[in-house]
Amino acid sequence: MATYTDFSDVHTNLARPKNSAILTVRVIKSFQYRTERSLVLKDINLETTTVGQLKDISRQAIQIQSGWKPYRNVELGKLLTGKNSHKNDCAVTA
Repeated sequence: MATYTDFSDVHTNLARPKNSAILTVRVIKSFQYRTERSLVLKDINLETTTVGQLKDISRQAIQIQSGWKPYRNVELGKLLTGKNSHKNDCAVTA
């Protein structure tokens, strides 16, 4: 079995600086029907971005990016944060 040695020993949460993070936001349209999509936000400054700004960035990305048409007419209100065993996670819900 081959051993891979080209991987870095740096943990993935330390590989990028805090002023240029990549976040994955789960946008939940309906809890009842379990409709959700993942929104990837790049170059987020974790040191200065507030929760309100993160919600605004998420809403703006949904309006601009293709493939989000069913989510454009939904009022997204809550921002839930949680921690998964593999990744930090947050969700914007209707």
